[in-house]
Amino acid sequence: MKKIIIILALFFVTILQPIQPKAAETLQSSMTKDINKYLGKNRSLVTLKYRNLATGETLSISSSKTARAASTIKLPLALYIVELADQHKINLSEKLTYQKRHYYGGSGVIQKAKVGTRYTIKDLLQKAMVHSDNIAFIMLREKVGKQNFIKYMKSIGGTNAYPNNQNLTSPDDLIIYTGRLYKLAETSSLAQQLVEWLKHTDYNTTIPKGIPGVQTAHKVGMIPDEKIYNDTGIVYQQMPYALSIMTRSFSYEKSQKVIADLAAIINKYHVKANSGTAFTSSKNMAIYKNNKGTFSKIGELNKGELFSYSKNYNPYYYEILSGGEKVYIKKIGIFMKQGASTKAVSERVLGKISLLGNTPVSALVSGKMVNLGSLAKGQTFAYVGKDDKLGYSVLLGGRVGYIPLNLAKKF
Repeated sequence: MKKIIIILALFFVTILQPIQPKAAETLQSSMTKDINKYLGKNRSLVTLKYRNLATGETLSISSSKTARAASTIKLPLALYIVELADQHKINLSEKLTYQKRHYYGGSGVIQKAKVGTRYTIKDLLQKAMVHSDNIAFIMLREKVGKQNFIKYMKSIGGTNAYPNNQNLTSPDDLIIYTGRLYKLAETSSLAQQLVEWLKHTDYNTTIPKGIPGVQTAHKVGMIPDEKIYNDTGIVYQQMPYALSIMTRSFSYEKSQKVIADLAAIINKYHVKANSGTAFTSSKNMAIYKNNKGTFSKIGELNKGELFSYSKNYNPYYYEILSGGEKVYIKKIGIFMKQGASTKAVSERVLGKISLLGNTPVSALVSGKMVNLGSLAKGQTFAYVGKDDKLGYSVLLGGRVGYIPLNLAKKF
């Protein structure tokens, strides 16, 4: 009898234990599950890395594993030359002569030219990016020096800079180079040109095919005889991201399909997680005015506050409305809020104010004033209200913000 009571007691204790809820699937876990389901028994034949270029969020699958880089090595060389040119250490108009020692078969157009043909460094860059020209790469690497190129790759974080004189890389390294291109293109017109070339390469059956209708600047690398196909690129979604995929042992046709299909899976989850009508930031975020293409800082929004954006301005900035003016924020460190909105208030503009000094901007939340950020001295804003205690009210990124009366003057 005692034995029966003990068993019943244990039974009731067991069934009365609270059921632990399953943790919600993260972007990474959902994405990984679909990728593994797609690859199945071919899981070991693919390595990849994804990085959200605004938030820094990543997904890695064996991304430190090295393999033959093939023509993806041309991307860091192009970056090196762009940085040298921007530092006035190399002249893009300088002409280099195609000589017999430069000949290399495979991809490219220079191999059909006469030995002795001269090309500017900029011409060679364009051919290396658009046509993946092997001879252009050899001539450019000779110009800057292979050892200097190796030092450059290491200096920006590459861990596979010709180890034992082998052309190896990994998704970890490729994502560093791709992310650096995105960052350089914020301020460098030559890097922007590089991006445009990579949007219009001869090889578009991989990442771009998996994401039709979305601009993608990418660099492929392939060795068909060895069943190697790699691709790395920037995908210019509303929230841009970098993606590097390396494959081996698939047929030439199959490898391209695998990369395209994986890009489609990753893009689906990226868009789902990063679409929305409002944003917050991972740190205090600068606000810029755009004066004929030159961006100057005019203020700062606080970390974690919610603001509405108007639209994509270009690949690097969002446009928001501040005090009746179009202003801009960088896409770095931004988190989109799906379905969320600060619901900008539409009110009649009463006049304009000029700030007398660096000025805090606050919002009224549950009867308390909360700081939203600050605005720089001398800026002008339209105001939609005035209160002796709260100050001038302005519309700042969909929020009603208040500026102290003593820090502004009407005009």
